[in-house]
Amino acid sequence: MSLPRVNWIQACVEAFLLLVGVLLALMGQAWWEDRDERETVHEYAANLSIEVSANQQQLRKAILNHDGYAKAGVSLIQAMQGEIDAALSLTIKEHLSKLGYISDFRPSTASLRNLVGSGGLGLLESAELQLAVSNYSRLIEDHNVLQVENLKFFHDEYIPFISERASLLDLEFMPASMGLPRDSRFGFEIEVLTESMTFENLIVRRISAEVDAKKFAERLLEAAADLERLLAIEDFG
Repeated sequence: MSLPRVNWIQACVEAFLLLVGVLLALMGQAWWEDRDERETVHEYAANLSIEVSANQQQLRKAILNHDGYAKAGVSLIQAMQGEIDAALSLTIKEHLSKLGYISDFRPSTASLRNLVGSGGLGLLESAELQLAVSNYSRLIEDHNVLQVENLKFFHDEYIPFISERASLLDLEFMPASMGLPRDSRFGFEIEVLTESMTFENLIVRRISAEVDAKKFAERLLEAAADLERLLAIEDFG
């Protein structure tokens, strides 16, 4: 009994077609996954652009606040140098009232975390854009660390010292909308503060903190503007 003859040509053709079919399927799957990833990255990048734009608006407000607090502190220190009469006492009180508040803006980072956390940073075509995202992320961390430090100083040192020596009501620590009295029953003696070297040092430290906060916010604002520009021109395919 003879064995059946194998049609090698037909077998090779069938094997080749099978291989081509598998390769096409794998290529199609890879193309689809790549397309899906790029669409996701494009969505994250679009959301990041919106987020960056909103953060820039808030950073500009924060910079104005930091600058205002620093100037109030400088004016207060200058006013304390001479003999303090009734008019000067009122001026010092006004400056001190401004310093009863603090700016604590923390940028939104949800879209940034989505882009970086999904591995989308590596899918960005532009190395310049990748660097801009990394720089923006790093400056946000620096900015937030400084905000935490300033807030701790404000609540743990500055306000306790003031509140032990003067009425926070007299210094308008709370907004008028709260309905609290504008004057304290304990009166207001500005000399308790102005004759204290510790108070003077606290104001100087507050000025320094606000100047630093302004610088960090300005750096972050510059990085945000650069990132927004690069996101607008990036081709996501």
